[in-house]
Amino acid sequence: NDPTADTELSIKDAIALGASKEHNVYTEGKYYVTGVITEVYNDTYGNMKITDAEGNILTIYGSYSADGSTRYDAMEVKPVAGDTVKLYGIIGQYNGNPQMKNGWIVEHTPAQTPEQPENPETPEQPATPATVDISVALAGEKDAEFSVKGYVTLIDGKNVYLQDKTGGICVRASENVEDLKLGDLVIGTGKKSVYNGLPQLSGSYEKVKNGGLTVKEVGIADLTAADLCTYVKLSNVTVTEVFDKDGEYSLPNIKVSDGTNEIQVYKAVVAKDDAGAWTVKVGDKVDVYAAVSCYKDTIQLRNTIAAEFAAPGSEPPVNPPTGDASIAGLVVALMAATGCAVVIGKKKEF
Repeated sequence: NDPTADTELSIKDAIALGASKEHNVYTEGKYYVTGVITEVYNDTYGNMKITDAEGNILTIYGSYSADGSTRYDAMEVKPVAGDTVKLYGIIGQYNGNPQMKNGWIVEHTPAQTPEQPENPETPEQPATPATVDISVALAGEKDAEFSVKGYVTLIDGKNVYLQDKTGGICVRASENVEDLKLGDLVIGTGKKSVYNGLPQLSGSYEKVKNGGLTVKEVGIADLTAADLCTYVKLSNVTVTEVFDKDGEYSLPNIKVSDGTNEIQVYKAVVAKDDAGAWTVKVGDKVDVYAAVSCYKDTIQLRNTIAAEFAAPGSEPPVNPPTGDASIAGLVVALMAATGCAVVIGKKKEF
C-alpha cells in the first residue's frame, strides 16, 4: 500500500516507493519531497535531480510552477543547481529509475551566496618600484640594489639589455626571458655587479608596455664603453668573416668592417637558406642594428633578430618609441663603472 497521499516523504523513502512500482506505473496520490538541485538536465521540461544530506538522488521528470499552470521553461523565476526546492507530484519508476513525475515547485529557496560589501576594497597591488636613471646604477657600488626603467635592446637567454637617455645596462633574470621583445619598456631590479666588463643588475624585470627603440648611428671607431647595452647602427659595412667552426656553433660570429676598423657581432642571430647556408655571407654590404656589448676589454655587438642585418638604406627593424628623444650624448660614467676600454679589430675568437 502507498503511503498516505499529500504527506511529505524523504528522498530515500520516495526512491523506495518508486522502486516498488512496475515500469511506467505511478502512485494515485501526490507527495511532497524536498531536496537540493544537483542539475537541471532539460531546460524545457525542467527535468532535474535533487539530493539530500546523505547523497540520495531522486529524478524529477518534468516540473511546473506552484499551482501546476506553468511549465519550467515559461516560469519567471526558475530554480537552478544549488537551490533548494519542495516538489509535489506522483511517484513511480520508468525503466527501473525511480522518479517524481510532473512535480509542482511549491517552495523555492535560492542558494546562499556570500554577501558582498557595498564598496568592496580593491585588492592591494604590489607597488611599482621607484626607478633611477641607468647612469645612477652604473655609478653605484657593487651589490647595491637599483631599479631602472629602459627600452629592451637585446634579449639573450636570461639577459636583457636596457637603455634610457643616460646609458645602458644588462638585467640578468633568474630564468630565460620569453615574454619580451625588442623595444619593450621594462623595469629591471637587482644588485649591481660587473661581469666580464659588462655592468648588470642581477634580479628580475617587469614589462611596463610595448615601446620602441631609438637607434644611434655610429662608426666602428666611435664605439666606447659609454655605449654598452645601448642600441646602435653601423651603416653600409662589409661582412669580412662568418665563423661557425664548421657548423659546430649554432650561431656564427660575424665580423664586419668599414674599410678601416673591424668589429665582431658575437653569436649573430641570422637565418639559413634552403641549402643550410647562412644568409649573411662574406662580401655582403649590410646595415647592422645591434646592442653594444663587450668581453672584458673588447667591444662587441649583439643582436636579437635576423632582421637586424639589413640591406643598406633599409628601415630600422624596430620603430622608435613615441616622443622619445635621441640618446646621443650618453654619459661617460659607464666607462668609469666598467673599466672597459675599446679594442678595435682585435684578431681573437671567443
